[in-house]
Amino acid sequence: MTLTIPADASYTRVYYFCHIHGGMSAEIEISGSSAATTTTIAADMLGAMTEAEALAVYTGIVAADQATLATFDETCGTSRASTAPVSSTCSDHHYLCGDGATGTYSDCLQAVDCQMHHDMAVSVPSTSTSKFATFARQMIPHHQNAVAMAKVLYKHHSASDYPASGTEDQDQDWAEGLIRNIINVQNFQIQSMQAWLDSNPTLAGTSTQCYSSSSFPVAIVIGIAVGGAVVLVLIVAAVMMIMMKKKKAPPPSVAPKA
Repeated sequence: MTLTIPADASYTRVYYFCHIHGGMSAEIEISGSSAATTTTIAADMLGAMTEAEALAVYTGIVAADQATLATFDETCGTSRASTAPVSSTCSDHHYLCGDGATGTYSDCLQAVDCQMHHDMAVSVPSTSTSKFATFARQMIPHHQNAVAMAKVLYKHHSASDYPASGTEDQDQDWAEGLIRNIINVQNFQIQSMQAWLDSNPTLAGTSTQCYSSSSFPVAIVIGIAVGGAVVLVLIVAAVMMIMMKKKKAPPPSVAPKA
């Protein structure tokens, strides 16, 4: 998409509202116009609204869908990496390893991978729950992670990560085109799957996050307890069998004296 701004633009801001890709509405500030006087929004675009009413639309979207970024997210180029769970969800998991798995880029990838691991663990409400609903609930965070990884790469990569510029389907320009496609296509698919879940509550049921559900740790504790009891029974049985064998064994023979 190409946006052309006239040199004598009478407005200082343009607003982009996307009804397909969530969280991608934007404000574009225009400077350097040669116009004698300007307004914030082009007057002929307001219709029946006042400028204040029109500006309030964008302000409302920002408040609802575009939370202020944490410092870590600004560093990563993401929007949710700073909220990645640090509890038992990811404490024993490593998504990168090796001598090169250090630094900001690796830290950002570890955070978004942890978020996906946490968010993909969803409950299946009942045996009659739509299989597509379960698929969508797991695929949405999977896609969100792909988008987040693409943003992290875009924020931190450089020409040195690729063959020389002009190398067909391999250089940095090619990679950035791939990044944009991943963000656009997968955000659209996220919106489509979420819309299906919202439109089909009977088929989808109500799902919760496994790691935040009280039933999840209880199940683990019960499983550990049962497993431990079984192991204990096996150990006791083995000890008793050994003792019984010792009792039944004949006394050692004594050679007669000459």
